[in-house]
Amino acid sequence: MEHLIPRALDPRVSEERIVRASYEKRTLFGSGHRVEVVLRLYRVDAGLVLEDEHLPVELRRGDEVELVKPVRRVCRYHEGPRGDPLAQKWCHATATNGSWCQRHRSSPLALYERCMAGNDLEACRSVDALWPDEEYIVYMVYHGGGYKIGVTRAWRLYSRILEQPHVAAAIIARVGSAREARLLEKKLASRGPGEGIGVPRRRRMEWSLLRLEDPEEAARKLAEGIASLGLSGVYEALALRADCPQQPLLSPLSTAPRGRLRYLCSWGGVVVFEAGDGRLVGVKREALIHVEHLGKLL
Repeated sequence: MEHLIPRALDPRVSEERIVRASYEKRTLFGSGHRVEVVLRLYRVDAGLVLEDEHLPVELRRGDEVELVKPVRRVCRYHEGPRGDPLAQKWCHATATNGSWCQRHRSSPLALYERCMAGNDLEACRSVDALWPDEEYIVYMVYHGGGYKIGVTRAWRLYSRILEQPHVAAAIIARVGSAREARLLEKKLASRGPGEGIGVPRRRRMEWSLLRLEDPEEAARKLAEGIASLGLSGVYEALALRADCPQQPLLSPLSTAPRGRLRYLCSWGGVVVFEAGDGRLVGVKREALIHVEHLGKLL
């Protein structure tokens, strides 16, 4: 048996069409906030990057792997060129503090996680000092039942949206500071959309899947949501569509299945396989990524 560690998803996108919509929020005194959304629809094919005895390999649709049993959760820390998971050098120590090993729990990546996951503005300041040239995107996701405000590093935009159930997502702002991006996220979220807290992922997945086939409505809803924040102007937006069966997306497992698996796709934070007996199985991304397994490539 070999030691396999799924590490990342590697999305490849191709543009299919562009949809435009506008919305004007009326007030008692006449016209108010006018928003135009330019929504680009992409077809996404995401590979699953894993380490096979510390050597990077990418599973594409139809590639097979056998997982025997999970061994441990390993540290998420990595170094390498942005946006290329196959070129990263990953840490292989056991994660002892959630996502990180003892050595890397105060690394720039760990500080960035603390900045974006809570109210640790001191961590945000540290990130800005360590990554002075980083660009961040504050975005709004429309998931069919409401909105969610979030932040990501600009070069991770496709990956970050792929990790969430969504009908479409709009770029609200580009910011050169992690601290300023986080403060803007919280400010906008306080106006109604929220930061995704309190809405179960299954509900967001159900709502999103029901509305995937209507990009015109998605663009209109994004425009309406942006106007509700008190904003005006023209906003770029994106929607990622994958050839994924819906059933396993709605009922993902919290642990990876064992046995022979054929990789199919990933969307909305769920990785989908076809098991050896023909069953379609979804696995929550966080239950698979950075978890070392005994197994082998087939």
